Amino acid sequence: MIIKKTALLLTIIDVVKDWLDIRGLDPVYGARSLKRVNKTQIVNQLMQREDDSKNMEFEATVSDDGEKIEFAEVFNDVSEWAD
Repeated sequence: MIIKKTALLLTIIDVVKDWLDIRGLDPVYGARSLKRVNKTQIVNQLMQREDDSKNMEFEATVSDDGEKIEFAEVFNDVSEWAD
């Protein structure tokens, strides 16, 4: 397996932080659930979208139904968006 290092910037707004807080903290087990939610909702999704050829920037938001985190790629240059 070859692992290629790429740059990834993720902006997480307060609504997403609150969503993670609600789903990630358990009174009995503490923040163990947060690690699982982080892996399933953030890490796994971003790994599927990773493109080794360029640096990527995303903004995280909560879906309209409130069930998951969604990511929108941020383009700083209009020519990148056109590709």
